[in-house]
Amino acid sequence: MVKRLFAASLALSALAGCQLILGFEDHVAATGGGGDTGGSGAGGAPIDAGKPCATGEQCVLGYCVDGFCCNEPCDGTCLACAKTLTGKDDGSCAPALAGSDPHDDCTASPTSCDADSCSGDGGACAAVQPGTSCGEPTCEEGTSVSHTCDANGACSASPTTCEGFQCVAGACLSSCDANDALCDASHFCMGTDCAPDLASGEGCTRAAQCASDVCVDDVCCKTACDGQCEACGPDGTCDTSALNGVDDPDHPCPGNQICCDGDCKANCP
Repeated sequence: MVKRLFAASLALSALAGCQLILGFEDHVAATGGGGDTGGSGAGGAPIDAGKPCATGEQCVLGYCVDGFCCNEPCDGTCLACAKTLTGKDDGSCAPALAGSDPHDDCTASPTSCDADSCSGDGGACAAVQPGTSCGEPTCEEGTSVSHTCDANGACSASPTTCEGFQCVAGACLSSCDANDALCDASHFCMGTDCAPDLASGEGCTRAAQCASDVCVDDVCCKTACDGQCEACGPDGTCDTSALNGVDDPDHPCPGNQICCDGDCKANCP
């Protein structure tokens, strides 16, 4: 009887030992090893590129981008490191998909040719369509200058000559309506069009028609020619002898005097 009890006791002890060993093996399988936390990167082995991560400290190369250990810093414009953002393998830095902007790198503005999305090529923002305005039109030295995006994605200036008209708020006027002020400094208004200023010696009715801004005796004159007994000759030169023997209609001589070589006298020699 005693022998049977002793044998039963040994059997129970052996069974308990087996259960303890099996329990430990299950624990090792569940945790990935004895006292080590295993490949999580948090106190365990560093994580290779392409595996999920939370911080760069967990990764072999030290770069955790878009939730994956990345093969490089991948911090340039329109670059990403997740397959869902690039179409490439997780952990491989590549240009973000065209039309996307996962890191808000691209900002469209009225003075830029950048679109608000990535191009999908070379890690750059997409460009807007050629011909899109990239700035308000301006006036520069008698020209209207528009600013549009070219085929290379650059904002280019395109000047348009105003053909004698004034440029106002970036646009050339198209009619002067008898108003010389609507023409530029080298033109005058003739009807509704701006005509080039007249040269000295040409007939005129007002100073705005003359390049010299002087219209005397119905002639564009080189100088003011507004002294007594002065008249503008047909070549536009002020002449003091043109009125010899007669009175100055613009600046009459006193009494019955007449003009003599620029002076008022009773008689000319």
